[in-house]
Amino acid sequence: MLKIIIALVFIISGCVVNPKYSDPKTISEEQAQKYPQNAEQIREQYRDYEKQQNIQNSQSSPKNSYTVTDEKISGWSVGSPDAVLHLGSNNYKYHHKINVTLVCDKNSFSPKPYSHKKLKWKVSDSIYGVTQASLIGEANLYFNTETSDRFHKITMSTDQNDYDIGLDGYLILELKKNECN
Repeated sequence: MLKIIIALVFIISGCVVNPKYSDPKTISEEQAQKYPQNAEQIREQYRDYEKQQNIQNSQSSPKNSYTVTDEKISGWSVGSPDAVLHLGSNNYKYHHKINVTLVCDKNSFSPKPYSHKKLKWKVSDSIYGVTQASLIGEANLYFNTETSDRFHKITMSTDQNDYDIGLDGYLILELKKNECN
């Protein structure tokens, strides 16, 4: 019986994951060095894996949130972009969707949504636009980029004030009192 317990302890301790081999980047680099003739393909597969992980990590609830989805754009294909026959390399377009809800007095028992407010928004010097809040106070922003990188802040402007909003968690913009009348 003691021998069985000792054997089980050795088996269990041998099953502990080596952190060196649980990191996909380390594994792909080792494989690229081991097989130099396929190194570029291995690195490209890792980049595709990393893109998918970034997209999956960016998914959250559809209301008051920030999501990123991808669209594969092939060089040339027979049929759809997901076709079997491709010539050229695949590229991706990333669709960013940001939903912000405008409210007055967010800490009240029932925050009042603010509707039909016209807003200017900006996430970078080259990505900006104008939108209008819906009847229930939602402002929906859409834009495309060539990278899956998420933005961390958006600046929204009304006729009277500028607001900086962090793009983590629920996106609720509490308007200042002078705009809630």
